[in-house]
Amino acid sequence: MPQGNGFGLGSIDGRANLSNFFMQRNQVKSNSIMTFKCHKVKEGLTDVLYPVHDICFHPNNQASSFVSTCGGDGIIYFWDYKTKNKIT
Repeated sequence: MPQGNGFGLGSIDGRANLSNFFMQRNQVKSNSIMTFKCHKVKEGLTDVLYPVHDICFHPNNQASSFVSTCGGDGIIYFWDYKTKNKIT
């Protein structure tokens, strides 16, 4: 995250996780903000899962809650993690 207080984590099964850091008893811990399926395409009766290759936060806007995910399906999705919604 641009403020340095969190991170994004992508997986090979089309999911992403956003977490933030906090201090507890002189230890740095992380807390999950949002976990979501983002790069899953329904083809017929099966779901095809694509890996998440990139998670980007806006580097200049500290107050922004927008994040984008880029996947192996060639699609870029934009999210608002404060409202936990995909921006369409």
